[in-house]
Amino acid sequence: MLELRGRPVSPGLARGKAYVIGGGRAAVPKYRIAASVTTEERGRLESALQRGAEDLVRLQERVQAELGRPEAEIFDAHVALLKDEQFRERICTYIDQQQVNAEWAVETTVKDIAASLESADNEYLRERAADVRDLGHRVLRHLSDDERRPFAYLPADSILVARELFPLDLIEIDRAHLSAIVTERGGATGHAAILARALAIPAITGVGDAISVIPPESELLVDGGAGVVTVDPPAHDAERFSLRAQRYDQGQSEAETEEGFAAETLDGAAIGLYANIGRAVEAQDAVDHRLDGVGLFRTEYLFLNENRRRPRSRSTGPPTRMPPGGWTAVPW
Repeated sequence: MLELRGRPVSPGLARGKAYVIGGGRAAVPKYRIAASVTTEERGRLESALQRGAEDLVRLQERVQAELGRPEAEIFDAHVALLKDEQFRERICTYIDQQQVNAEWAVETTVKDIAASLESADNEYLRERAADVRDLGHRVLRHLSDDERRPFAYLPADSILVARELFPLDLIEIDRAHLSAIVTERGGATGHAAILARALAIPAITGVGDAISVIPPESELLVDGGAGVVTVDPPAHDAERFSLRAQRYDQGQSEAETEEGFAAETLDGAAIGLYANIGRAVEAQDAVDHRLDGVGLFRTEYLFLNENRRRPRSRSTGPPTRMPPGGWTAVPW
């Protein structure tokens, strides 16, 4: 038996077999091209960027249908980067000046941007490096006409063990057979972690050398709340864990059915439950879960996430009221 510890990013208990994805991936080809064909190579790049953006829009629509608009907004930045003129021109500069193929130009550009983000002091910016690498993989797939979906079909009760998992992988994954996720890289504010929580998939990251020390097909116990992975546990430990998992799932189901009950102490004192949100659209979550209102609204995120200037306007109408049980919102 081996016990590994990492950072918990999505709670839950899961028992299953390790499905280990190796740390390496197909080598990106690099070769010189003649100056006379750089225009043709740029055309290949334009086509790959366009198809990648179209893919992302379709995935975004799927996420919005399954999980809601807040989770779908994760991919806004992905689409914007694929359509960004500076990003495209940076890749084209490698093609023109270095006279190299589009695949290598994409790989080099993505590595440069990801390295710059990973050196930032801000954790949120560091975790955006994974989004850039994610996009790079998608563009390379289109450049090579490789439409394979590596995680589309998993064995039943699989616990995915990988170096890093990207949000696009998680959306395309065979979730019916996915029990949990264990990765070496990632963080609690990463987009893959956000989606894992939205999908109620137990997940742990920061498990050093996971793909090396966890044998394929080995039995795993994953405690997403504690950040503990147990490899090849004794039979009696595995059975006790299964009972814990059953109680956990039952408790989650009961909690969901009791959301409509009044929050009060045994002697009848009412307790207000308020949401902590960072985006206006998350206010709907407070309504859906019958909370009493918003206790903390991090309005600075509205400006951090804004990518264009909007004309100032003055509202003269009365305050807007949320549905019954909601709260009064002051207009901008």
